[in-house]
Amino acid sequence: MPSAESHGERDEFAPARRETEAQRNDRNLSELIQELRVAGLGVQVLFGFLLSLPFTQRFARLSGGQRDLYLTCIMLSAVATVLFVGPVAYHRLVFRRDMKEDLLRIANMMAIVGLCAAPIFPVALTWLTKVLPNAATVLTYVILGAISEIAGKGTASDGDTCGILSLGGMDPRSGEAFAHLHFDGGGWGGRHDHDGNSAQVPKTSNCANTPIEVLETRYPLECVEYSLNTGVTGRPGAGEFRGGFGTRRVMRVTAESMTLSAHTNRNRVHPWGKAGGEEGGNCTVRLRRRGEEEWKTAPELLGTISAGKFANVELREGDEVLLGMPGGAGYGDPAARDPQLVAEDVRNGLYTPAEALEIYGVALDPASGEVLQAETEQNRS
Repeated sequence: MPSAESHGERDEFAPARRETEAQRNDRNLSELIQELRVAGLGVQVLFGFLLSLPFTQRFARLSGGQRDLYLTCIMLSAVATVLFVGPVAYHRLVFRRDMKEDLLRIANMMAIVGLCAAPIFPVALTWLTKVLPNAATVLTYVILGAISEIAGKGTASDGDTCGILSLGGMDPRSGEAFAHLHFDGGGWGGRHDHDGNSAQVPKTSNCANTPIEVLETRYPLECVEYSLNTGVTGRPGAGEFRGGFGTRRVMRVTAESMTLSAHTNRNRVHPWGKAGGEEGGNCTVRLRRRGEEEWKTAPELLGTISAGKFANVELREGDEVLLGMPGGAGYGDPAARDPQLVAEDVRNGLYTPAEALEIYGVALDPASGEVLQAETEQNRS
């Protein structure tokens, strides 16, 4: 039997395996294919992110050097993709021609070169996403938007953020350290035949909300408020089928001190409406010191750069944190919404009668809350 060092690669476990040369080649090929599957998938995902970046509003602001870097990333990702797929094509060319050793040698070279090229553009991509944030979000909604255009129906944009807050410190009840990764549900975009879902995490996630009882039992936090976010800043976009409502939660610190970090999106850019529907709401993170009445952003209170992304700010006992999740965007002309659905939203406390009139043109009887049909038709004409 040939030695384990033949064909330029030493395998110190070959004697223990009692492999023939053909068996070793089969094993090496199988391991190489598994490596290429993992590396190839990562490269393709990052390649997709890169392709989505020109669709962002900030892409036009890139300097010449930044655009050159972007084009370099695209070229490297394409080269890496070809190199990772190449062994499969070569395997088909030499199939049943007794050339497995040559296949291994060439495939190994392609994998090495591809792995050398692949780490370069993710590093550059990381830098680019500081200029063009939320590349994954953009990619997702570019695809959804394209599907909606092609099919003539679909969905408006979601609130699309988990509103992640990280809280940590010492729990005075147990004397032990704790860490809590908190998130809440936003509103989904209205669909071509239905309102968007309320209080749900993005479509790419499957996480549930944190019940009040669990939050207060496990962590030194008191949930002061937990409701749907009906405020002007966060409420969903109007439409024939409106977006879903996000949540609004206020938490009060009951420990002596606590650190807070935030990683939220949709703080400035609104979810886009579809087919005449209006934009959705924004995410808000607000802080209030003990004994004060005014809510402030992190830049206003603590001097951070961003209101939605900051790290390791200190809170004291009695301080409060407000997390307002964004509502989804609307689908279709708001004037086409069924007045009875508007009246139902008012009865459920999602809109006031004045908002129903202003946003949807629906007039309601002050006493009964029933739709005033003639006035509504006149408002919408």
